[in-house]
Amino acid sequence: MICEELGLDFHAVRQACNNDYARNKIPAPSPGVGGACLTKDPYILIDLCRKLNINTELINAARGINEAIVFNLGKKILNRLTALGKNIYSSKILIMGFAFKGEPETSDFRFSTTIDLVNYLKPFCSSLHGYDAVVSKKDIELCGVTYSSIQDGFEEADVVVVMNSHKSHRNLDIKGLSGRSNNPLIFIDCWNLYDKSEIQSHGNIIYSSVGLY
Repeated sequence: MICEELGLDFHAVRQACNNDYARNKIPAPSPGVGGACLTKDPYILIDLCRKLNINTELINAARGINEAIVFNLGKKILNRLTALGKNIYSSKILIMGFAFKGEPETSDFRFSTTIDLVNYLKPFCSSLHGYDAVVSKKDIELCGVTYSSIQDGFEEADVVVVMNSHKSHRNLDIKGLSGRSNNPLIFIDCWNLYDKSEIQSHGNIIYSSVGLY
């Protein structure tokens, strides 16, 4: 989030930091930790530590940052649409990946950060579309989102957000798919699955990711 505020590309910063560095590598960012376990376990630990009078400032900060990432993403989508002069309410947004993780694949979308993003965008957007290779159409539509295939989702889309790393999201013909979308298409690659320079070379796509505004 700091890199986004400063206009830096976190992935470039991370690559430079990790280059020829023998110790632990800085991991890639994501749109936040989800799932029924990892979202509650820190709070169980915090509660235990407080009873033992142990400082939990670091744990609190970690959860706070994780929970803020997805809302920062939602704000970025709205700000990007506004900057392009688009009507936010009628803009079509395709969200790919409802399960809380992509690999190994699962149909479990409990406490998925995608649900947080959907709930954030709902009051502002009337055309939210969703795709997941494993989560059922019924479950996606229960979230208040119109189910779409990838191809139909790109059709006249203003924004496409890749929220998990499922194999079905990799190696897509983004250039071909974006030809079906509105121009320009905001493509938010939260897992850095695609090469930024290659995507931007198409001309009709604005590329973004977690750590890159």
